Amino acid sequence: MDSKLTGELTLLVIIRRIFLLLFLISTLWGCVAVKDAPPNVPYAYDNKVHIAAPGLHKEERTILEEKLVGLVADSFVVPTRRVLGGTQRIKPPRYDSLYIGPTKRFMSGFLNSEGYYGATFDTVTVDYDTTRRKNKFFSFKKTDRVEVTTEFYITVGRILRIDTVNYVFRDSLLMQLIEQNKQHATLSKNKHYSKQAVATELDRLTAVFRSAGYFKMSRAALIAEADTTDPSLVNFELDPIEQQISAQKRKDSPTVSIKIFARPGSNPEAFRRFTIDSVVIYPESNLALTNEKVKQDSSLRTLSNGSRVIIKEDKHLYQEKMLRRSVFLVPDSIYTDKSYFRTLNAFSQMGPWQQVEAKSTTSVTDSFAKVAFHLFLYPAKRQSFQLDLEGSQNNNISTANVLSGRFFAVALAATYRSRNVWKKGTQSTTSGRAGLELNNTKSSGNPGLFQSFIFNLNQTYSFPRLLWPFSGLNSKTFDNAKTLLNGGVTYQDRFNFFQQTSINANLAWEMRKGKNGYMFSFPIFETVDTLSTDSLNQVIKDNPSLAYSFTPGNVFSVKGGFERLLTYNNNTRHSGLFRISSEVTVPLFDSLFNRPFFKFVRFESQLLHQIKLPRASVNLRFYAGVGWDLSKQPGANMPFFRQFVAGGSGSMRAWSIRQLGIGNSLAADTAVFTDRFGDIQLEWNAEHRHKIMRLFGYYLNGAMFVDIGNIWNHSPAQDGLGKFDPKYLYRDLAMAGGYGFRYDLSFLVIRFDFAYKIKDPVREGNGWMKSFEWESTNRLGTHERSNFAMQFGIGYPF
Repeated sequence: MDSKLTGELTLLVIIRRIFLLLFLISTLWGCVAVKDAPPNVPYAYDNKVHIAAPGLHKEERTILEEKLVGLVADSFVVPTRRVLGGTQRIKPPRYDSLYIGPTKRFMSGFLNSEGYYGATFDTVTVDYDTTRRKNKFFSFKKTDRVEVTTEFYITVGRILRIDTVNYVFRDSLLMQLIEQNKQHATLSKNKHYSKQAVATELDRLTAVFRSAGYFKMSRAALIAEADTTDPSLVNFELDPIEQQISAQKRKDSPTVSIKIFARPGSNPEAFRRFTIDSVVIYPESNLALTNEKVKQDSSLRTLSNGSRVIIKEDKHLYQEKMLRRSVFLVPDSIYTDKSYFRTLNAFSQMGPWQQVEAKSTTSVTDSFAKVAFHLFLYPAKRQSFQLDLEGSQNNNISTANVLSGRFFAVALAATYRSRNVWKKGTQSTTSGRAGLELNNTKSSGNPGLFQSFIFNLNQTYSFPRLLWPFSGLNSKTFDNAKTLLNGGVTYQDRFNFFQQTSINANLAWEMRKGKNGYMFSFPIFETVDTLSTDSLNQVIKDNPSLAYSFTPGNVFSVKGGFERLLTYNNNTRHSGLFRISSEVTVPLFDSLFNRPFFKFVRFESQLLHQIKLPRASVNLRFYAGVGWDLSKQPGANMPFFRQFVAGGSGSMRAWSIRQLGIGNSLAADTAVFTDRFGDIQLEWNAEHRHKIMRLFGYYLNGAMFVDIGNIWNHSPAQDGLGKFDPKYLYRDLAMAGGYGFRYDLSFLVIRFDFAYKIKDPVREGNGWMKSFEWESTNRLGTHERSNFAMQFGIGYPF
């Protein structure tokens, strides 16, 4: 048969199958688009709002339209749910045009509350649509159901802006607090007026006052009064023409004056400062007993220590010093919300207690206002043991994880936890794990299903305070702080290449104050022993730059880190996290256990940013890492367990783990051992995350994504390429795009990502894909590899 004819027949088959698929989808969707609609009468099918607002950004206009749609009257409300990626109407109500009037009033009221006082309804259109649906024999017939879509067209007009904000309180201290915190005010001149902005300001003032000792202050004790009157219109001394000009200006640019003051008739105790009288701690409270019964239990032993921080206990399960150290409510001091919540957080985050509850009593006289606190601490189960079968994604790079990068593995894990060691609230965690790393690339030199076996055993002690030399900072500087003592041993067999055993130990301090977190670790000690095979020796012979990376040795280093939660004033849609850390080895000895000490310095930084959109979000990540070998050996790199890797489910998703880089070098393409490690990494990732449907009670979400990045070394590979050079950055960067599904089970997110290599640096030219191909070769025309990858992950990639 002629090849041209064969191609045409194949094309016809493909087209027919596409139409068949579309037919089946439309058939299925026709069955679920509307459920239980009322027969023989028109019913509400959809509601739409279109607003004209020249001063609003497109995204702000979309948000406002969605809010207005939610204000339609009862007869227009259409219950919906997501099915098969579409919207299904469930029992839509009978349409009644009488509800147009109430809907317009609801929308007008909402627009007024948002500061749009000149809003007008231009038109309201009602569209009747007679639908068709399939019967059980898949034939079409005209239905007696009539779908009604109502559309509202609104011009919101000029927005109301704030002219002046006045705070009127008799208490001079309150006025002083307002002045000291005015830079954080949500109401100011020329800002957009809305009831929500006023409510936010009242909440802010309440928090400011409570933090200064006004224990009974609440938003109900404050009131805001808005005045839109133009004073010039009632000033009889002005010329009538000037009054007319002033009125026209106010019409074009309407303003409002706001006055905030104490609500008449509110509780006078809300405007009195309270001092702390006493604090009573019940560390052995029982959930089966009421708080009053616990307080009246005469069998409890009282520990006062000559202070008004009193402990009432029975079994002496907790060290008295530890309990007192966790209380920041100091008797005879002015009450503050900060000290109150610091006390609750100190106990709840420590670990020995599953629940913390505080009750207060007040006493007010002419001269004094005092508050006493009773803290009820309900103990958690002291010891626990857990056995899990895991699918793990790991993003750490250290000898504690000698799989050296981001990977997916199946493992059997066991964890034993004790929550109150030595009665000091110290947590002890002993964990062991044995697992197999899946072989996700047949070019790894191992044709089997698994490419690595790993076993590790770790012990961690978490002390609920800072130990020396930072012990003096516990109650003075940080909101939360702890000290960690870690130790572990790890064994890995990378089939056909090497076996590795590592022992590690470190002491770390972690601190947090407000949005900032700090970490300092010293000493970090690791010793690594690597048993090579002939296969690895041949790889090193072919690529001498790997020799130093796989040399057995020791690490003695210090590490520090800083992170900050990012928030943006008056823009709650944006949030983020910035993190930076560094590690540098400390000269100790030339060798230990007949192994040399590695010498290097390493820096990492990461910026995460999230933009919340209606029904979706945009998530961005930028990562940069760089390290230098300090051994002064020619061509030496950092040890491979401290180097950077790219690819896999948490990185460049169109490449398998450790299969991207270095730069645009082809050295690894011709090697048996194709893993790539670099001393430099740049990576940028972006995802548009959105909901698709509910499946078995949980959300199935989707994400469109783009990954850009690569790894490099400071010196070139044996082919002369792979060295980082800013002028070749465009050539060396790889790029992938794709789509992913996330099944959110609340406690666990299961993720599948489908990615395609848009730009691969090893291709000819700059690596851009010129035409769609499932597989392509490098620029030498060899080593054909897939351009498509499916990645499985646990949790979100960033």
